Amino acid sequence: MARVSYVATAEAQGDAREVFAKLESRGSDILNLNRVLAHSPNSLRNFMRLGNSLLFHGLLPPALRELAILRVAQITVASY
Repeated sequence: MARVSYVATAEAQGDAREVFAKLESRGSDILNLNRVLAHSPNSLRNFMRLGNSLLFHGLLPPALRELAILRVAQITVASY
């Protein structure tokens, strides 16, 4: 069980509601991480901006970026 509750889509307010609506309109799932961050809508929006910046505007080619993700997952013993 999560230590911090997840914000349901219907309960999201402000920026969190907008972020959730955008994700749903694209057919994307709302990750539990996003639901936790929705307790602080400003943090959620900035977290999404950071993630999008790294994913879509980074300098690494996609194949090398994926290799880096896999290597960090292996080093940290994370399931991916």
